[in-house]
Amino acid sequence: MSALQLPLGAIDKYDGQRRAFLWSGEDTVSGTQCLIAWDAVTRPLEQGGGGLMSVTLQSRTTGAALGNDDDVRCSDLFAPDGSLQTAALYRLVLSTTSPDCNFYKFVWKCRAPQHVRFFGWLMVQGRIQCKSNLLKKNIVDDDNCDVCGATGKDTNHIMFGCSFTDLSRRQ
Repeated sequence: MSALQLPLGAIDKYDGQRRAFLWSGEDTVSGTQCLIAWDAVTRPLEQGGGGLMSVTLQSRTTGAALGNDDDVRCSDLFAPDGSLQTAALYRLVLSTTSPDCNFYKFVWKCRAPQHVRFFGWLMVQGRIQCKSNLLKKNIVDDDNCDVCGATGKDTNHIMFGCSFTDLSRRQ
C-alpha cells in the first residue's frame, strides 16, 4: 500500500475482486456463494477470522499524516528511525476489536495443507454447505441425510453422526 488513503470506491472494487476470487475463483460472485461475512474473513486468524488483511483498515492506518515539526516519539508504533510502523498500528487496531478465539491453534496451527485448514475454519464456523444450511437458503426442500436418512444433516452430523462417516473412519 502507499502512504495515501485509497478512495472508498477503489477499496470496494478491490475487495469485490478479492471476495470473488476467494469464493468462486471468478471475476464476480453472488451473495449466496459467500459462505462467511467479509468482515469475519478479514479478521486475524487468532480472532477466528480468515486472516485476510482489511484493505479499508490498512488504508486508514497507512494514510497517517505527520507534521514537519520536531517531535519525540516513544512508542512501539515507531521504528528506531522515527518512521511509523503501520503493520504494528494495524495489529493494535485489530487487537482491540475482538478477543482471541478458542479454535485458532486447532485450525490454523495444525500441519494439514492450507485447503484442509480452510475447510476446518469453515467447519468450526458452521458454514459447510450441508443440507441444513442449504435448507435455510431455500435451495433444498428438507435436511434429511441422503445416506443414512437421519434428520438435521448439519456439519456435526456429517463429521461425527452419519453412519457412513462412522464406517469410513473405522476402515
